Amino acid sequence: MSTRVRIENLTKNFGNVSALDNFSLEVDPGEFMVLLGPSGCGKTTAVRCIAGLSDPSSGTIHIGDQLVNGLPPRDRDIAMVFQNYALYPHMSVYDNIAFPLKMRKESKGNIRKKVEKISKLLEISQLIDRKPKELSGGQMQRVALGRALVREPKVFLMDEPLSNLDAKMRAYMRTEIKKLQRKVGITTIYITHDQIEAMSMADRIAIMDHGLIQQVGTPQEVYSKPSNTFVAGFTGSPPMNFLECEVSRSNSHLLFEISGSFLVRSESGALRNVFDRLYGKGESPAKVTLGIRPRDIHIRNDQERSDLTIDCILSFVEMLGDDTVLEVNIGKNSMKVLTNSMMTDTRQDLSVGQHMSLGISHEKLHFFNAQTGVRRGESKQ
Repeated sequence: MSTRVRIENLTKNFGNVSALDNFSLEVDPGEFMVLLGPSGCGKTTAVRCIAGLSDPSSGTIHIGDQLVNGLPPRDRDIAMVFQNYALYPHMSVYDNIAFPLKMRKESKGNIRKKVEKISKLLEISQLIDRKPKELSGGQMQRVALGRALVREPKVFLMDEPLSNLDAKMRAYMRTEIKKLQRKVGITTIYITHDQIEAMSMADRIAIMDHGLIQQVGTPQEVYSKPSNTFVAGFTGSPPMNFLECEVSRSNSHLLFEISGSFLVRSESGALRNVFDRLYGKGESPAKVTLGIRPRDIHIRNDQERSDLTIDCILSFVEMLGDDTVLEVNIGKNSMKVLTNSMMTDTRQDLSVGQHMSLGISHEKLHFFNAQTGVRRGESKQ
């Protein structure tokens, strides 16, 4: 039976520094929850408090129906996988996996049965007699997972478990861990600073900054409707472009100005309707942070019409196989465009310094409050 984790108003102070500030989160039974954020945002502190390795300054932690504040780690029925795997170098794979069961003084027969079951599940049965120094990084990761799983814990905590692997192995282990978690159904809290890991593995993501949760949602929700500019800039690769604009109306047109210079005039009725809904129909210019994802921009030809058209100068081209990243200059501002390499080749030859015309659909534009960074028309989650 999977277990719910409920954290309410968790605060952790180190002297005058607040590592967690009223951190509240509910993880559903069997859910794969990812805590995502930059180094120092408080995600490791949160997990250490859940595990009982650090005492919160205030707030409560419930695992299932039990309040676990004050309980030692061994009594919380939680298993944790660390960044460095923490395997015992003098022990075989079998003994590393069996160690928590031996500490419980389970019978040898029961231990062997459980270790063999976990080894088969993780496809490491052939490694059972090896020492950690004889294993690859991916194999050591599987052994660390096996040692945690063999306890049959209520909750699984993972602290940057893939950061020591190379890119190819990280991609492989992302898939394997997610498939394994679905198979065993253990409630899992996984922390990372890698948004690709978060987006590809999570059922839901809690995005953190400076000890605060900025948004909780599915990968699609935080990508499509980021609650503020921090979330918008932390999800997606390359990250979202931001343009500080003043937007005003002229008859049926919208006029966008950036850094005091005319940027673009939009005659799109659809874009005008979106803007009126978000900002009302006042005549004074509205200061707006305009967010545009690089993959939502396309190179226009002379026959195309777009809700928003931006003229720019190409300053850099980066080939990424199937995709090409273009960096363009709009006055003193720069912006990135992600385009399909084959599509780019058929449209025009790209050369640094050339003038380009870019188009964006009104459905792909994000409007944020220029002062607070909060998504316009949306409350902060």
